[in-house]
Amino acid sequence: MEPSEFKYVCVIVTFNRKEKLVDSVYSLLDQSIVPRKVVIIDNHSTDNTMGYLEDNGVLKNPIIDYFQLDKNIGGSGGFYEGLRRAVSLNLDFDWISVSDDDAVFDRDFFRNVSSSYQPNILAYTGSVRLEDGRLQVSHRRRVTNYNYLHEKFVDERQYDRNFMIDIASFVGLVVSRSVVKKIGLPRKDFFIWYDDIEYSLRIREYTKILNVVNAEITHKTEVPSNDYHSQYTPDWREYYGIRNRLITLRLHTRNHVITFFYICYSFLSLSVKGLGAKYAKHRVHFLKVVFCAYWDALWGKMGKNKRFMP
Repeated sequence: MEPSEFKYVCVIVTFNRKEKLVDSVYSLLDQSIVPRKVVIIDNHSTDNTMGYLEDNGVLKNPIIDYFQLDKNIGGSGGFYEGLRRAVSLNLDFDWISVSDDDAVFDRDFFRNVSSSYQPNILAYTGSVRLEDGRLQVSHRRRVTNYNYLHEKFVDERQYDRNFMIDIASFVGLVVSRSVVKKIGLPRKDFFIWYDDIEYSLRIREYTKILNVVNAEITHKTEVPSNDYHSQYTPDWREYYGIRNRLITLRLHTRNHVITFFYICYSFLSLSVKGLGAKYAKHRVHFLKVVFCAYWDALWGKMGKNKRFMP
């Protein structure tokens, strides 16, 4: 595809990270193929994000559409709202890019995506790197078993050429406007976590997803410790991750009998895990997360849970 033919709109969801947001926005405004619009969904920030954008001249740019929500509806709600506004824009464009506020795009990101365009592929991603240059492979995955949605990160050694994936995070996902109209919007009732995985699985029902290796994004985030033997640190978001994964399993697995037994097994496994020494200081919290997540998933209780908030 010729660069002049690649017409796209960007969606960014932000909450209380105004400095990172400005870096992300300017990386889009400085693209070698300029976006038609950059839709910013401010998820009710409390750090004067709007004032900071005004001071940095962002809101004066006609490409920017800034929307400040009157309450925090979670990352899932933010992406729902952003894609809803983007897909309905009365503009001539074919593609929508989705990203967090800590994603900084290489100047030729969209040019490289357009150069790798194939008519039968309607979704693209790029390589995600940390600020120190390391690949963050967790953002690009393949499903190895659809009976319980077992995922595997694409190995770093495969980044020597473009490759297909099944699951992409909302860090540099570029999807056809036509696909969004077919599959609908991300699930806002997830509130936070796992919405990108569920959305990727819906995309895969209509098209392949190609990761373009030389289209790069710098992800300005802290990397959590992967030390299995370290003490467990409670995280209120765990509840949403477990609950939303269970809902996704029910929606997208291919053998519901196997899925049922897997869910039963995973509940017992997590319960036993919570009895281990690693969880000794926060055992009650962890088991509460597990029980509440499974119970709410069973009864379809979605949205924000007041017991699990920052």
